[in-house]
Amino acid sequence: MEIQKIKRADENIFFKGYRVINFRPLFFISLSFGLGIFLSFACGLAALWYNLLFAAVCIFWIAKKIRHCASFGKLLFAFALFCFFTVGIVSFSMQISSFENSPSVSGMNDCSGIVMDISETDYGKSIVLKDVVFETPSGRLTTNKNLLLYMNGDKDIKIGQELFFSANVTTLDSYAYGKLNTSYILDGMRYRASVSSDALSFSGVGRGGLFYSVREKIRSVLFTNMDQSEAALSYAMLTGNSDFIDVGLLQNFRYGGVAHIFAVSGLHIGLLYGIIHWILKRLRLKKTFEVPVEFAAILFYVGVCGFSPSSVRALAMCSVHMITSAFGVQYDRLNSVSMAAIVVLAINPVYLFSVGFQLSIAAAGGIVVLGNFLTSALRKIPHFPKKIAAAIGISLSAQIFTFPLLLDAFGYVSAIGLVLNFVFIPLISFVYTVLFLCTMVAAILPIAEFSLFLPSTLLKIAVLPIITFDYKSLLISGFSFGACAALWYCLFFFLSDKINLKRVPKLCGAGILSIALVLSMFSRNFFFGDTLRMSVFSYYDSNFLLFQQDAQTYMIAIGCPRKSHLERIFLEENITTVAGLFVLADAATVNSALPIVLEYAQVNEMYLPKDLDFVNSFQSVNVVFLNGFFERGSFAACYLGENFLFCNIDGAKVLVSGSGGTAEGEFLPKCDLLLSMIYSEEIVQKCEPGFEIYFSKQADKISLYETGDLQILWKDDIISIQEAR
Repeated sequence: MEIQKIKRADENIFFKGYRVINFRPLFFISLSFGLGIFLSFACGLAALWYNLLFAAVCIFWIAKKIRHCASFGKLLFAFALFCFFTVGIVSFSMQISSFENSPSVSGMNDCSGIVMDISETDYGKSIVLKDVVFETPSGRLTTNKNLLLYMNGDKDIKIGQELFFSANVTTLDSYAYGKLNTSYILDGMRYRASVSSDALSFSGVGRGGLFYSVREKIRSVLFTNMDQSEAALSYAMLTGNSDFIDVGLLQNFRYGGVAHIFAVSGLHIGLLYGIIHWILKRLRLKKTFEVPVEFAAILFYVGVCGFSPSSVRALAMCSVHMITSAFGVQYDRLNSVSMAAIVVLAINPVYLFSVGFQLSIAAAGGIVVLGNFLTSALRKIPHFPKKIAAAIGISLSAQIFTFPLLLDAFGYVSAIGLVLNFVFIPLISFVYTVLFLCTMVAAILPIAEFSLFLPSTLLKIAVLPIITFDYKSLLISGFSFGACAALWYCLFFFLSDKINLKRVPKLCGAGILSIALVLSMFSRNFFFGDTLRMSVFSYYDSNFLLFQQDAQTYMIAIGCPRKSHLERIFLEENITTVAGLFVLADAATVNSALPIVLEYAQVNEMYLPKDLDFVNSFQSVNVVFLNGFFERGSFAACYLGENFLFCNIDGAKVLVSGSGGTAEGEFLPKCDLLLSMIYSEEIVQKCEPGFEIYFSKQADKISLYETGDLQILWKDDIISIQEAR
């Protein structure tokens, strides 16, 4: 008997089953909200004009549908899209205006403020102050924005104390170095200053709020009853604060691709929800009580973790799951992620530009789009364990979607991350569960030393593979995605089972997207031709130039670079060796700058002015004191004192100034290009530059503060300046 196949009415040679893309209202609403925020960032309130286009598209869509069946639901949905698009534009503009409209303060001022948060950095303590008062020359000034204070030296400062000091205050802008100052805006951080601990006085006993008190109780219990290293790791896992972890150890977690365990997210919230849900089930509470209790407990925990973007996103997703479970509604992961995005962006639209939020949404979105698809593909392998297939499928899908973001944000991605996450995450999940329960017991009952023994032992075993090996050599780096990330996501979305196309059109479409991705990545990351290029980088106090010639890199540092900034650039540019290092600074600053550069690259030679009083204590670096020109191929350089470096690059004359604007008594030759910290009429008059570029903010001048990193190219006596990749 011949079995006949019945062809579906909605299938043809291209499509299989129902729609090409299944409809999700919450997903499109979240996209509309995010698009409004992005256009507001790109165009300001002028983006409201896009409402006309948006409304026209919605009307056309409704008119097309209404011919067949009048639908009030479609009209309501279109109106919701329009509203969220508009709210996105307006809410972002309001956040930026609120930040920028707070008063500007600069120069030396007497200041006071209440300690809101304290953390450790490579440069001392970082203190966040609220209720800040400035004694300016024009009178007393109060503000509702916060001040970020860097304190050098050792002084026991507690949250809740009022600090008094005099410092040179800088007002932070919403846009700096070509980017949105996301973290500062989200934290309400409008001002910045540095002070020595000796010049700081305080009053009060240091009383924080409820969340801080709980966090301090956790920290006290852990650090009193565990070894320093295990206590720091445990505190970071429980609260998301990794400031107490040794820098080298934390870096190894990052290089291994497992540092996300210190960002309280879906892993932590999911485990906590499971613990609470299990307890409440045993108590046999009604659903009407169970859901509010679960939500309140998780909300409190998120507050203890400082309401970080990843924890808020996880709270939103978990809340959707709790509500749908309570009312018997089928749980949809894509709707859950979409609702979480809407909630977080409604709290503050600036979260859209936060790396933490982007990574969190990307990981969740990757699991939604590719998780089942990859798991099903692995299960088709004969005798392949189903649980292992699911674990690999989920982990791989999250890493595929976070790959471009990690590479652009940090300059690298761990090549061994998939393997480590597959082995490490299940183990660390169990350790976290034990640690959480035992820490609760230790905080309540006087048996901390006994109750924390088990999680401490388990944690030592779990992190042993991370702390034993060096994963830096297994990093993927040397390129970046930028706008090409859109093609990356389109490609994998197109390949997933979310696109209901038949095999041939799907393969053709994937092939076109793959070719477009490869060509755009080559165009973005690879440099062709014999045009000479110098890259200029700046981020607050970290300023340096890179000139690459014949596979050799020469670096000119203006002062001491920041570790995190230098690491990201070196990894992104795939720099492992610096053939020649020039430092425009005094001997003490040179002595601080060299070990930072050596931490991320080998330095063959360092060139200093002949009169600089520098003692070479670095045996691996050959220090050359220049008396005249240094020449290597088409690159030549000569110090003019310790504050100026004159370069001749294939005939182009470049003057680099690190003096802060003074050239008294110095001979400065005429140049084609001047690179300087700040504008100085005296310097400009002496060197008469064809182009001027400044690292700091300068009105009516090319400034890295405004543009971000730059590339300077010259060929056939023509100099061009463009944004770096």
